[in-house]
Amino acid sequence: MKKPGTEGTYIMNRLTLENDKSKRLTGSIVVTIFVLLLIPLLLIGRYNHPSADDFSYGLHTAQIWTETHSLAETLAAAVQQVQGVHTTWQGTFSAVFLMALQRAVFGENMYIWTSVILLFSLTIGTALFLKVFLMEYLGADFWDWIIISGIILIAMIQFVYSPVEGFYWYNGGIYYTFFYSLSLCFFSCVLLYLIDCKMKCAIPFFTTFCLKVLLRPEPQTAARSSPAV
Repeated sequence: MKKPGTEGTYIMNRLTLENDKSKRLTGSIVVTIFVLLLIPLLLIGRYNHPSADDFSYGLHTAQIWTETHSLAETLAAAVQQVQGVHTTWQGTFSAVFLMALQRAVFGENMYIWTSVILLFSLTIGTALFLKVFLMEYLGADFWDWIIISGIILIAMIQFVYSPVEGFYWYNGGIYYTFFYSLSLCFFSCVLLYLIDCKMKCAIPFFTTFCLKVLLRPEPQTAARSSPAV
């Protein structure tokens, strides 16, 4: 004779097991679709080349690299570019520094890495933020996170307003896509800090906060020498 509640427990366990299998299958399908949709975007990047502001921001550093092939001097030239833009245009310090080091500075064939950098930074930033929010705050399991992250990433990447500027133009992509992804990493650390305020979490939070402040791009403004409208 079965104990009271045994049959009900058995049914619940079966339903839970079937639900887990369904989640694993759905998650695997979503990840597969995401990867298959990502591959063409990366392959298109093979034909990418610098344009527009890539030339003006990377001109000085490209000249230094061509003349010296010294990474230290090229980085110093990027700092000079930041100083010049801050004086004549705006204070987007870290953004300008990265723009001055656009991939074609080290050879035009290196520009193909632009789409790789931007797409993977967006993927990592989004997945990290959703992992913290869904699993740490809402109690979702691993496959819930995989499914939701995959669907959101597919929608974000496939329906972006301008794929060229978002994933293939280094100057614009770094300024917006990359720093958006960096912000998601920062907010992930903030959420983790709010869960566990011990010193082990305070140190990376403080470090990330400092980086966020230093790397934060300011909104574009008119040149200081321009008259007020």
